[in-house]
Amino acid sequence: DPVGEADAGEYDVVLTNSDGTLTSGSASLTVLDRVPGLFNSGVDASGVALFDDEIDPHYTLVVNPNGGGTDALAMGALPGAWVANSANSRWIGPTPDTNGAQGLYTFRTTFDLLGFDPATAVIFGRWTSDNAGVEVRLNGVPTGITGTGEFTNLFEFEINSGFVAGINTLEFDINNAGEAANPIGLRIEDLQVLGTFEGLPDFRITSVTQPAGDPLSVSFTWASTPGAKYRLEVSRDLANWSELADSVDSNGDSTTFVDAFFAGLNGQIFYRVIRLP
Repeated sequence: DPVGEADAGEYDVVLTNSDGTLTSGSASLTVLDRVPGLFNSGVDASGVALFDDEIDPHYTLVVNPNGGGTDALAMGALPGAWVANSANSRWIGPTPDTNGAQGLYTFRTTFDLLGFDPATAVIFGRWTSDNAGVEVRLNGVPTGITGTGEFTNLFEFEINSGFVAGINTLEFDINNAGEAANPIGLRIEDLQVLGTFEGLPDFRITSVTQPAGDPLSVSFTWASTPGAKYRLEVSRDLANWSELADSVDSNGDSTTFVDAFFAGLNGQIFYRVIRLP
């Protein structure tokens, strides 16, 4: 039967035979929750495989000697030696025809540990690449995971340290060998991150003040998540909202913004803060 939160706790084993009873030492069982928002390569927001040449919405190319573009594309017409695409993941690369220039490619994806204890997080998955996987990094730090470039199979990997609160970044470095354009790609399947869910943080505006000597501005502060981004909006009637700032970076557990425009208008002003995905 599936294990649920109610099964967490201490367990021991009791062995009984004609000579008596022996009880083992206790073992602790911790039940982890799946963190949303981490995806296999080559799938849409529902986890369904993309069509040929569609842009992967979850992976970007941050290093690309093939011309510098950031889009990672779902590839078809695969070389015969590559492990086949599946309904749950596809090969992704810099060009529709699988070919790319010689050099280093870095594929990046992100996920959010909002509400989870980063000390309990662990990533599981399977991956392969053409050619060799030079390095896998979590939040810019090498994990020690490399790939041989044996692209006929998917290989299991695990990351169990290096997580941070809020947004985390996972990067895969792939080296494309040879002197001319040749097949280059990354394939990731069964990718998931698990952790202990502790509940969403208290997200609210914590203070609204008027800076001394500046009656035409308002400073407001909200409880924020490290690594997150926010959109700020303003309204006069709580029905019609205007954009005040389209993207404000978190300053950690608390973020402050000063409105020096709308605050100077006559009448009452309402503010709201929206956390961006």
